[in-house]
Amino acid sequence: MCSSDLESLPLTANGKVDQAALPVPEGGRVAGGSGAGPANELEELVGGIWRQVLGLAEVGAEDNFFDLGGHSLLLARVQRELVQALGREVPIVDLFEFPTPRSLAAHLGERAAPAAPEAVRIPAAVGAPDIAIIGMVGRVPGAADVEELWSNLCQGVESISFFDDETLLAAGVPPGLLADPRYVKARAVLPDIDLFDAGFFHFSPREAELLDPQHRIFLEAAWTVLEEAGYHPEGFAGRIGVYAGSSTSAYSSGLLSSSDVMETVGEFSAAILSGGFSLPTLASYKLNLDGPSLYLSTACSTSLVAVHMACQALRTGEADMALAGGVSATVPQILGHVYQPEGAFSPDGHCRPFDAEASGTVPGSGMALVLLKRLADALADGDTIRAVIKGTAINNDGAVKVGYTAPGVRGQVAVIRQALAVAGVDPATIGYVEAHGTGTPLGDPIEVGALNQVYGAVPAGRCAL
Repeated sequence: MCSSDLESLPLTANGKVDQAALPVPEGGRVAGGSGAGPANELEELVGGIWRQVLGLAEVGAEDNFFDLGGHSLLLARVQRELVQALGREVPIVDLFEFPTPRSLAAHLGERAAPAAPEAVRIPAAVGAPDIAIIGMVGRVPGAADVEELWSNLCQGVESISFFDDETLLAAGVPPGLLADPRYVKARAVLPDIDLFDAGFFHFSPREAELLDPQHRIFLEAAWTVLEEAGYHPEGFAGRIGVYAGSSTSAYSSGLLSSSDVMETVGEFSAAILSGGFSLPTLASYKLNLDGPSLYLSTACSTSLVAVHMACQALRTGEADMALAGGVSATVPQILGHVYQPEGAFSPDGHCRPFDAEASGTVPGSGMALVLLKRLADALADGDTIRAVIKGTAINNDGAVKVGYTAPGVRGQVAVIRQALAVAGVDPATIGYVEAHGTGTPLGDPIEVGALNQVYGAVPAGRCAL
């Protein structure tokens, strides 16, 4: 039966129906949907705590916490209730790794020694050629190149911009939004995205106007990394591939509505100049690169997946060199964000990865691009080798996690182990790991938990994060 008293459904920060915020119908709330009852006392205990925290009359044993309207703050309440009920420590990471009452109860009920790690499936790439990084360029807020970025990191320089009301009003932010106490007036701004040498890349003034800033930045980076590595596309005998991705952009939304622009350039050409899908192929065309040219989009992991795909192409002989990376330059840049307690963004504009006070990340722009080549070829050609990639791996969490946007422990453990296996590297020999480190209370503990499972046998203090 439908009710006409509810004008709209309450939503969570992830866009799902917030069942915990729905009005209570006569007879209490309905179950989450699985319909599965508890099989033992521990499942009943976990389900009862979920019902209490979520305000639901029923919770199925196979229901997912986040799908029922839960979020990280409520999950922390679940943790406290479990600790009190069981009289022992329950790591918050366990609640993310086991997202249903049944899976969590099974985990909590285990009394035997931890199970042996799952067998790692080794792909055919094992023993394949090592890959050399022979060039790298980067452009991020506060740093025009990789060297400046490293200097900033060493000195602890924060490169987030904070705006006053006058600046935000001039940028078009509505006064009502500025008055919202949740509005955080901070962003990581990439300077000079409006500058571009259109003539160098043979764009007309009108084409350059339509060309998305992400295209401009990527084209300049592609030329720069080839030049710094000592290669001109016309003089290279092999095939050079391009593997890259970009962010969704609103840059061209106003320009494409202009009839003058449509008449001068045409709808099809305008779509190519402004669309992310053409990022790698347009660079291949402008620089005359005839290797594979693929656009990739896997959210936060896009650039790393691009590196993985480029390594695969080099190992199979599809390419002899490859550009791999990504760019994000959203427009407008002068704006903030609305803080939501269960969301990913910081309440104060500061990002504190792996810190006890970590509360969110900050949106921003940037670009990174590497030039890759088979190590044996790089050595033979006398290239400057910045680093060596011995193995890569990618996977997906599937449904074994608390929600679609949440990271999963099992998936991260599996992919790290597979990458190490492909590389033929013992975790005990690793002394330094660079992690994602979003500075969110949800992502960081899961990432550390996964790394601890893989590197757990490494002596304390042996591996830096």
